[in-house]
Amino acid sequence: KSAWINIGILKDLNISRKNNILKMETKSETITRLIGKNTFMPGFYAGALRGILDARLESIKVHQTKENATYEFEVKDGPLVIEGKSKDIYNKLNLPLKSRGFTLEDALKTNRVQLKKDNKLYFRERPLVISENTMFHLLGNKGLLLDELPKISYSYFLELIEKDTTKKEKLVLLKSLLQTMGWGLVRIEAKGKRISIEVKSPPHGLQLEQDNWNFLAQTILGYLWLLNKDLRFVNAKEMHRSLRLEYMAE
Repeated sequence: KSAWINIGILKDLNISRKNNILKMETKSETITRLIGKNTFMPGFYAGALRGILDARLESIKVHQTKENATYEFEVKDGPLVIEGKSKDIYNKLNLPLKSRGFTLEDALKTNRVQLKKDNKLYFRERPLVISENTMFHLLGNKGLLLDELPKISYSYFLELIEKDTTKKEKLVLLKSLLQTMGWGLVRIEAKGKRISIEVKSPPHGLQLEQDNWNFLAQTILGYLWLLNKDLRFVNAKEMHRSLRLEYMAE
């Protein structure tokens, strides 16, 4: 409860259990408050509860409004089977670099990101919700809304970035934001119609499937449209502990 409130997923949470039925009541879930009824939150809670209880769960009832939500899960018999990377492999892939670059600590010290009284992080008065990167790899592998993602990203940053900001300042800010939010050590090179973004030690996911960087690539594309709406994502090349994203203007 404390962790989820602190990172802004919801404002309150209560769980009760009667026999094999778990009932969860929440207030002001961030995602549900913004988009209304959704299937993401039931799956999110089911996964968390499975991990806590080390048991299989089945969602049997969901009631969501933008202000409150109620979920009921049935605890099932039988072993919990999770297919994914082992802890050792996951930790090895995500070993931190000796060189940190611009970090969240730096962003807080320079007031680029603010930690406010509600214990939430804000960037230019917009709350930042911290998520485990596995979710972005899963979304990339599923290909969910990837065509719409750059448009959403562009609209989001258009309201936050001042129009008279230079191209160099926009790219420096992009680098700082990516590093602040834990995407690795970033270097950006812009030549002519091409922009290359190299990420050292990008975060790998827990999922069994191959890591997929399309969600990250398309989110960055939306930001880069602030520089040039003709830019398109070309490809992602993964190397040893590094990732290169290429963008080209048509």
